[in-house]
Amino acid sequence: MVKKFISVILVVFLGVLIISCGDDNSDDEKNETPDDGNGVVHYDEDEEVEDDFEVEDIEVVPDYPEVTPNSKKKGDIAQNLSFFNHRDEEVTLGDYYKNRKLIWLIFSTYDCPGCNDQKYEIPKLNKVDYKERGFEVILIMNGMLSGPEPQNEPRKISTLREAMMMAHGASGDHTYGYLNHSHQATFRKFVNMGYPVNMFIDGNTMEILDHWEGWDPNGTSQLDRFIDFMLDEL
Repeated sequence: MVKKFISVILVVFLGVLIISCGDDNSDDEKNETPDDGNGVVHYDEDEEVEDDFEVEDIEVVPDYPEVTPNSKKKGDIAQNLSFFNHRDEEVTLGDYYKNRKLIWLIFSTYDCPGCNDQKYEIPKLNKVDYKERGFEVILIMNGMLSGPEPQNEPRKISTLREAMMMAHGASGDHTYGYLNHSHQATFRKFVNMGYPVNMFIDGNTMEILDHWEGWDPNGTSQLDRFIDFMLDEL
């Protein structure tokens, strides 16, 4: 009788012990990350999963159009020229592709009378209204023709820009740049005879809308009408 009583007690004790262990395991299972056994974690649809990273906006630069062998006449596609700006940073013509409607690209020098006359006419055409509508003037000085010390080009370009802005305000603020040895091969694809070299470029296609060399001070008003018209058309 005693043995039967002891047996009953042991059975009850073991039962309680098994139930306790089962409860502990249940709590552990609740705290575990759900896993399908293959290393793949599954979450309940109602469970919110906090996203601990943000996707940054990435600026997509469009591919430059296929260029023509030269950029010396109307209808050519402008070569993707590299040059240095007034901060001495190397930039390309492609940086303005699809960022501007109309680009006036000018190659100039310091010792060309026509070039010097043109420099002071540019602010009359670089109107604030035109810039807001997508107009960009890029005045590039060929540092290879400005003397035996091309290392002085960054200072000279920066000084020119400051002087033009002091004299003409916002109209004197446009892109100023210079060329060095490595840029000459591409530059020669733009020039026929001499300075200054001028061209208007469609910023949407990089097609040259007009190309001419030299400067006629009496043509400023005509250029003004052309710029105004093209900004509406492009």
